[in-house]
Amino acid sequence: MTWKITRHLGTRGLSLLAAALLSPVLMADSLPISSPTTITLDNGVKVLLKPDHSWEYLLEVSDEQSPRSTLGSATIPTSSALPVVPGNTPAAGDTGQPVPARASASATAPAPTQARLNASALANPTLLSEGHRDGVVARLTAVDIDDGDAVLRFEIQNTAGQNVIATRARLRLYGDDGRLLATREAPLWVGEYRLPETYLRPGQTREGRSVRIALPDGSWSRQLVRVEVSEVEFR
Repeated sequence: MTWKITRHLGTRGLSLLAAALLSPVLMADSLPISSPTTITLDNGVKVLLKPDHSWEYLLEVSDEQSPRSTLGSATIPTSSALPVVPGNTPAAGDTGQPVPARASASATAPAPTQARLNASALANPTLLSEGHRDGVVARLTAVDIDDGDAVLRFEIQNTAGQNVIATRARLRLYGDDGRLLATREAPLWVGEYRLPETYLRPGQTREGRSVRIALPDGSWSRQLVRVEVSEVEFR
């Protein structure tokens, strides 16, 4: 279901929206939502509000909606910065023997759809650089280029009521035309149990871990990086 700001919310919903000043954080906390609901802001940006009071900007469109997209994505291992090399990896135990005829249908199955940034994201790239989960905000603050690698720098903000011991994020790099070039999972905050000085305490904003990633193939002059907090661990 997609709602316009001025329709279908009822008197109470409209008053809550007015009080929230169109802030997705306040809307997620204030609106009575029993199922995932899409809100379209006045600037055309769509926000998905969830019953658990979390939210996310809807910034992608699939290849089915954008047929010009032809480049797939590749995952870069967390342990090191490696160039993006698309290709197929043989399954474990593959001996290279011919596939039986009854399994040949899989060879003609359509390729999975790939995502690309929508017009709202390309027009408002700052929407990409901040991820939220469980009261923790991960914010991309700088991108440095060093010896063929992109070094991504972050700050982590704790708006929750508990100490944060660990935060991981999914980072997606997009080309200048919005095509997905690479995806990487990386820790942005790592503390140690029983070492309180390593905790991110409620109300604190501190510098997180930097992430080094090989510059992807393709045009990346706009340095488009989407930050999604994938995991938060509290102490």
